[in-house]
Amino acid sequence: MKNAVILLASFALVLFLYSFSPAQDELRMTRPEKSETASLSAATLPKKSPFGALLRSVAFPGGGQFYNRKTLKGSVIFAAESGLIIAAVVEWQRRDQHLRNFSQLPSGSPDKASEFEFYQYYRDMRNTHLWSAAGIVFFSMLDAYVDAHLFNFEREKMKDMNVSFLPQIEKEEIGIVLWVDF
Repeated sequence: MKNAVILLASFALVLFLYSFSPAQDELRMTRPEKSETASLSAATLPKKSPFGALLRSVAFPGGGQFYNRKTLKGSVIFAAESGLIIAAVVEWQRRDQHLRNFSQLPSGSPDKASEFEFYQYYRDMRNTHLWSAAGIVFFSMLDAYVDAHLFNFEREKMKDMNVSFLPQIEKEEIGIVLWVDF
């Protein structure tokens, strides 16, 4: 078990360091299109691999976000995942301790019921932390995948778009209308 953890940690570290390799940006450069209307600036923008971002996010907490150069988001996800996993391990150890205490007490002891309640409480807290960590991992995977797809989203097309919020009052109702001009 210990060797598997060391192997997994080594794999995650290599994958994480691989994502910051400067040679990777050169490999992901798109080739210029053959059409005459293709702009040179759009042809030389680096792209990110969505599946690679997803895998990095699974292998290392926040790895997909770091790969997509979203360091603040990656740091928050790293802290959240790590904190929940550490909390789950602590609750697991407490659960095991109360299970040992429960099994060592004689059957007529008044403390036996309270030890079993502690065991159930720490088991439930461990499960809550593990499910929460799984939810954050799923969110991290989805976020990294979408961010990689939108890595070089053309903001020039959005430059001419005007968005305004207009108040609207009708028959004792107050609302806001979103108005988009292209």
